[in-house]
Amino acid sequence: MRLSMERLCLGRLGVSRAGRAHCWRAMAMAVGSEQRRRAVWKALLAGERSKRRGVTIWREKTLRLDPVYEWPGYGRLVAPLSTGMGAPAPSARQMNAAGGLMLRTDSVSFHPVIRLPEEYELYDFTIGYDPARILSHAYGVGKYDEVRPGMYLGEQFEGVRNIHMGVDIGCPAGEPVFAFYAGSIHKLGDNALPYDYGPTIITRHEWLGQVVFALHGHLSRSSLERWSEGMPFAAGAQLATVGAMGENGGWNPHLHFQLSLVEPHTHDLPGAVSAAQRAQALRDYPDPRLVLGPLY
Repeated sequence: MRLSMERLCLGRLGVSRAGRAHCWRAMAMAVGSEQRRRAVWKALLAGERSKRRGVTIWREKTLRLDPVYEWPGYGRLVAPLSTGMGAPAPSARQMNAAGGLMLRTDSVSFHPVIRLPEEYELYDFTIGYDPARILSHAYGVGKYDEVRPGMYLGEQFEGVRNIHMGVDIGCPAGEPVFAFYAGSIHKLGDNALPYDYGPTIITRHEWLGQVVFALHGHLSRSSLERWSEGMPFAAGAQLATVGAMGENGGWNPHLHFQLSLVEPHTHDLPGAVSAAQRAQALRDYPDPRLVLGPLY
């Protein structure tokens, strides 16, 4: 017979006063957990999406659900978000269920890599990419794990790699790029092929006993001049500036930001993968929103 918590706490089964008090505490904790879960989802969904000429605009909210969530400042995530493919973004535990490494961000705060305004465009590259499109906003965000047909034309993409493994932050050329966490320069150089990253900096970070790498692509060439491998920096330090189309691989100005749990041996990571590579890539290159916060 199924016994309810309520019956136990009412003492109908002869539970002692101390036992009943324990049961009430357990019930209170369960209710509080559910209330916090709902509050987190309500806060994450408070982005106030509005449709304006077919473009999704996000208005950032200042969220503070201590002690589990902080925004702005790009604190840790406590609930799954949506990916560009429509499925829930995998949690750190889910991403490692098939043998990958775990990325933990509990009790860690992160600095914005680019300071976004209150309103910015949420790009949808599942419908294609038009570099001549007139932008509705100077700033925008491109999704992680998004299928982008016809976008990656360079020979390095082999005609099949079109699933995006980073987050793009569109902005004017020259926009400062900041370190999301203290670390050091791991690799840097110019990926100069057409439709490649152009000038790139990969940083190395360590927290909670784990090592994480972050690729910053489509930078200005001058960004490479002040750094060398192994140089340290503090959280919030300016690492670079976003490059113009003539130097960043041929793209409209934006930052490609990608996390990696696998150590890169050069200043490059696969920013787009094929469908056959996707499962492993999701484990090797976790969702950047784990450190960027709920940009969408």
